[in-house]
Amino acid sequence: MKKIINMVEPTKSFQCAEACENLVGEEKNKVFVYVAPIPKNLKFEEVYPSERQREIESVSNQEVKKEKYFVWKLLLFAIQKKFDADLESIVFTKNESGKWACDRCEFSLSHSKGVVCVAISSFPVGVDVERVEKPKRDISGKILSEEELEEFKSLDKNEKDKFLISRWTNKESIFKMKDKKTYSFEEFKSYGGDVFQKFIEVGGEEFSLSVCSKTPLYVDYQVISIEN
Repeated sequence: MKKIINMVEPTKSFQCAEACENLVGEEKNKVFVYVAPIPKNLKFEEVYPSERQREIESVSNQEVKKEKYFVWKLLLFAIQKKFDADLESIVFTKNESGKWACDRCEFSLSHSKGVVCVAISSFPVGVDVERVEKPKRDISGKILSEEELEEFKSLDKNEKDKFLISRWTNKESIFKMKDKKTYSFEEFKSYGGDVFQKFIEVGGEEFSLSVCSKTPLYVDYQVISIEN
């Protein structure tokens, strides 16, 4: 495992929820985020638990299957790294809406164009990562608030794509943190506020990374590589 970037930066305050007891001391007030490119020579191995294994096997699209497999491998790595835990001692559950949870921490998953991302925390958390690229269609009017839309229109052409992607990942992370499954475009526009957002480079390409959590202090993010 090779660490490429390890940065800690302050986020804005959130109203705290009751923290789980597995992270202790200052770590209770951090969100730990791991970002990794999917290896080109990826080989599928069995993952824990078996229900997640069956879920992955049921995916027909090979690219999506790779993303779902490797993001789970990264999650298992992150949990083992933070809690020094044997895999089979970790209890995973899945609710009726298909959301996964575990007994060690809160977590959130994301993947985009060959990159996967995991966030773990003592508090509810949402993470989203997206490659910076020109959208196939103009979605600015669907996802931006009136204030954001005015700012978007004032930007130079080369700044607009990054602005749009960053607002998309910000709002996606908020929805994930709030555990919302469906939303309207009007509701989507109204979401903004306190989110950690950075543009990061992975494999020579630029991505927008956004993290939303009820923790009041820090986001610790790392871009790493994991060989299969």
